[in-house]
Amino acid sequence: MKKISDRDPKEIENSRIRANRIKEIRKYFCNGNNAEFAQKLGVSKQYSSGLCTAGERILEKTLDKILDVFPEVNRSWLYFGEGEMLSTSTPAVTQHIDLSADDTIANLNDYISILKEKVARLENELRAEREKVALLSAQMNSATISL
Repeated sequence: MKKISDRDPKEIENSRIRANRIKEIRKYFCNGNNAEFAQKLGVSKQYSSGLCTAGERILEKTLDKILDVFPEVNRSWLYFGEGEMLSTSTPAVTQHIDLSADDTIANLNDYISILKEKVARLENELRAEREKVALLSAQMNSATISL
């Protein structure tokens, strides 16, 4: 792995910005407890700490893992700093409220609807990415043939 000083300055700055967002997530969901945060992510404490200080490269798969573990986090905020940290459309799973059975069922049905919308949106994103890959592949094949 490249040392942080060997990395592109833009990459370093992006990592620092994302590290600050990850640190906010750790503070919000784990009261800043690095060991708890690492356990939830399924990574070592050292790696988790590095994510919060930009000492580690912050890859998309890591961001996706954070979103899987903390579905309340707004993807656009985590990736691009757009909007608020918590998604307004996703109910907080970590809330502990005494609800009647009817309220619980209604909340679960709302949450299921939100998840279905998210799945549909992700399927559309995946379809668009596959189309881009197919187009790039076709362009590469045509460029190879013309050589």
